[in-house]
Amino acid sequence: MDDILCPNCQTPNRPGAKFCTSCGLNLVEKPAPTTLVMDEATLRHGGARPTVPLPGSRLTDISPRPPARASNGTPTTPLGPPPAAEPLPEGALLADRYLIGQQVQGPPGVFVYQAEDSDGKPPYGEACLIKESADEAALAGELAAMRAIPPGDGVRPPYDAFTLMLRAASGPRTFVVGSRGRPFEAMEWPVETALALAQAAPLARGLAAVHAAGLAFGGLAGRVWSDGELFLGDFAGAAAGTTATYDADVRALAGMIDRMFTGQTEATLGVTTPLGDHLAGLMAGRITMSAAELAALLSSRAAGLRPPESFDLRVGRRTDVGQLRELNEDSLLTLDLVWSNKSVSRPVGLFVVADGMGGHEGGEVASGLLVCAVAQHAASELMPRTTASGGEPLDFGAWLTAAIQSGNVEVYERSQRVGNDMGTTVVAALVAGDAAYIAHVGDSRAYRINSAGIEQITVDHSLVESLVASNQITREEARHHPQSNVIYRTIGDKRQVTVDLDLVTLAAGDSLLLCSDGLSGMLTDETIHQVVTSAASPQAACDALIAAANRAGGEDNITAIVIRAEALS
Repeated sequence: MDDILCPNCQTPNRPGAKFCTSCGLNLVEKPAPTTLVMDEATLRHGGARPTVPLPGSRLTDISPRPPARASNGTPTTPLGPPPAAEPLPEGALLADRYLIGQQVQGPPGVFVYQAEDSDGKPPYGEACLIKESADEAALAGELAAMRAIPPGDGVRPPYDAFTLMLRAASGPRTFVVGSRGRPFEAMEWPVETALALAQAAPLARGLAAVHAAGLAFGGLAGRVWSDGELFLGDFAGAAAGTTATYDADVRALAGMIDRMFTGQTEATLGVTTPLGDHLAGLMAGRITMSAAELAALLSSRAAGLRPPESFDLRVGRRTDVGQLRELNEDSLLTLDLVWSNKSVSRPVGLFVVADGMGGHEGGEVASGLLVCAVAQHAASELMPRTTASGGEPLDFGAWLTAAIQSGNVEVYERSQRVGNDMGTTVVAALVAGDAAYIAHVGDSRAYRINSAGIEQITVDHSLVESLVASNQITREEARHHPQSNVIYRTIGDKRQVTVDLDLVTLAAGDSLLLCSDGLSGMLTDETIHQVVTSAASPQAACDALIAAANRAGGEDNITAIVIRAEALS
């Protein structure tokens, strides 16, 4: 009689054997079809995917069944470890979708392949990179990135993941599919300044998205790729971030950006580059900056290199005590400066809304101190720098953040001297040409409004906003939540405050609305959009918004500034 070939490990067994001498499989009972096993021949002709793609949960457990038990009830023990997994052959068709190409070097225990995605509309194009391992932990960073990071500017997390049993003896193997490109280290640097800034700003935004998801690398070597645009595309080793690993990522990114400008792998003395002091300070650890702050800095410098748009700003402003309050604790500031040269109008506008808290001799003092500090900074730094010819261009985003920080110190020190809990929120816009730098602390808001719709630019630093973000309540429930006035970040609470900074590009017909929560808490976005777009002028829009908020109840002080960008013919 012929030997019995074990269907699990392919070991020959003597005729009549009941159990495999190698893996202990019961050779008499017909095995239940619980596991999909694919040999190389099947793999070359495609095979169905036995599991559901991630994200959201751990990979489905499709490992082989426990060892069969011998007649005495004790499990048999394999004679040795299962054979190691072998790399996929070139030309294999994986999961009836991915055509495996050349194998490339990967981390220990992980196979990496260049591949082609035949799905029809793959998110990053047909060329992809597939990593696979028999140990899910080896791909933990890739899987975490897939679950936590939305694809966007400068970041391309993996977009598919699944498990297959290619050979029963080697166990289940996990596959993660992501974007493919050319490594940063293999590219030719330096490049022209405008191109470097245009590529660096999105990359910094991508790193900010990684950090916002709670992940970090501790360094970016080998993680930045390009297919015409730079992106973060390798998440092996990504883990829960700490202050140290966040800072290390930003230092590494600063070094890469400096190399884009200079072609050098280290900061070079005597070489002048855009943002040279900032980059050198970051690389040396003398200064710290979040990835989001670095992105805003790069974007502001890139915006300064664009050909100027010929814009004029039309501004409306109004503040009102509302229907229920006796004291108006809101303050506002508008500073509109325009000069023309060579038939190009270059407007610079500074606009601030501050919503004070703390009652009489508290809230109105805090909001007043803040707008006064910002106005003084504008008079001493903003106007002289923006009207001067030559010299280092002003970094508008950094300037606006510093101006608000100075106001925060004023409010904090006054609060400490008088012994009360005064404070204020703030939303501010610095418009330079078609670039609008938006800074805010608290729940005062900025919107961009045009004929296409309304966009909330800022995200409230409030309890209800965090509940909405975590899907615990809906946006409509947030409007009527009993703790809708609870905010966790304000001006004056601490000596140093984190200021959120956004950069938006304006087009002719766009309007910016800055407002206190006395307006946004009374009116829906749809109502605000309708009022602003139907008003004959920004001032008419402000008047109509205040009137509508009062008709809705006017439960708080109401302040609005509307800035409309109008193209000059």
